[in-house]
Order: sequence, then C-alpha cells, then structure tokens
Amino acid sequence: MIGTEVAAKSAPDGYTLFMGTLGNFSVNQHLYLKMSVDPVRDFAPITQVVDVHSGSTYTPPARKQCHGTACLARARPGQLHYASPVRAARPHLAAELLKRMGNVDIVHVPYKGSAPSMQDVIGGQVPMTFDSLLQALPHIRDKRLKALAVLASTARRSCPTCRPWTSRGSRLRAHQLVRPGGAAATPKEIVARLNADVVRVLHTPRCATDQRHGGDRRGHSAEEFGERIRSIRRNGRG
Repeated sequence: MIGTEVAAKSAPDGYTLFMGTLGNFSVNQHLYLKMSVDPVRDFAPITQVVDVHSGSTYTPPARKQCHGTACLARARPGQLHYASPVRAARPHLAAELLKRMGNVDIVHVPYKGSAPSMQDVIGGQVPMTFDSLLQALPHIRDKRLKALAVLASTARRSCPTCRPWTSRGSRLRAHQLVRPGGAAATPKEIVARLNADVVRVLHTPRCATDQRHGGDRRGHSAEEFGERIRSIRRNGRG
C-alpha cells in the first residue's frame, strides 16, 4: 500500500514505474478503506507483463490426506489445514473461493512469505499449500512437492501435471495480472516508448523460454490494456 501511494504521487516523467499485481490494483481497494489511490484513475497503464496462476500442492507423504480434498474436508470440517504465503493475498483468496464454491471447510495458516510456507509443507508441518506456480514449480520438478491442481480454466504448459480444479461443474480460476504503470499524468509519448520497450523484451527468446517457470507472457498495447482495466472495473471483477 505504501509503494502504491508513492508511485502514484511520483513525478510523471517515466522514471518511476510501479509493478503492480492483483493486490495493489484490485484487492486492497476492497479490503482497506483508507486507500488514497485509485488504480484506474491514478496510474497510466503501460502493458501487462505476465499472467500467473495459483495452484495447490502437497508433499508426497500427505497424498492420502490430500487425495479427494473436498470429500475429506466435508467429512472432517475444520480439521484440514492449508498454508499460504500471506494473509489476504491472491493464494489465500483463491483458497477461500474454493471453500465457498466447493462448500468445504479448510483452515488457513498464513505465513510471512512463500519460502517459509513451502518449507513447512515440504517438512510435513502443514499438508498442503496454495501459492503461485512460479513459487511451486521448482519444488514440483525436484519431487519434493506434488501438484494437486491449478486454478485455471485449462491446463498450463509449464505444469502438465497440474489439472484444472473443478467444483460443481465449474472450473475455478485465480490468476494474477502483473503490469507496470506510471503516474497518471505521464505524457503519452513516454508511455508509448515504455510500452514498445517492454513488449520488445517480452518477445525475446529468453522471455519465451522463461514461460516454463509458470507465467504466461503477455504484451498489450497501452490502449488495449487500459481498456481491459476499465472493463474489469465496470464488471466488478479483480
């Protein structure tokens, strides 16, 4: 919240950019009433950089406990725990969405970051976790964690073993739009140059290779991305 306000009030010269996520541009506006920044009004959209999906993972020893999570949670309400890297961030809210749509009761264990939450799941202190694929994939690939599901409409190329999570016939989606922005008064020619530079980098072979880490690269025009943000606001979706 502090960084969001500092960036929004910075000089509109293109030298101070803000890499915003779901929390900065959507969630915080609903959770905290004292926010002085409106993400649509106070930032000049540049482009979307990457789309990151949430997933749920567990340790191999917890397989029996986590297999059929919804059935187990209904049979033992309030007894199955899950970790997340921080309270009220995207992984936590994704799990709460699952609880509501799947009518299950699982208990949230918030941590101070992805590293300690992942380590406790790997160590067996908590049976499962919700986090981004960016954080989980290294542990999935070295077989310290198992992929339970990804909250996306389709399977992700970066994690073929992560099946889309379906509840009552609906596929749950929870993803993060990572995008840079400048102060709202940033001149259009500066926004256009920043957009061109970012999109150029996104289409380099290195960025194409980096998609294997769990993010889907994007690269809209500033106008297209601005309209997408406004559409999200009109439709009430974060």
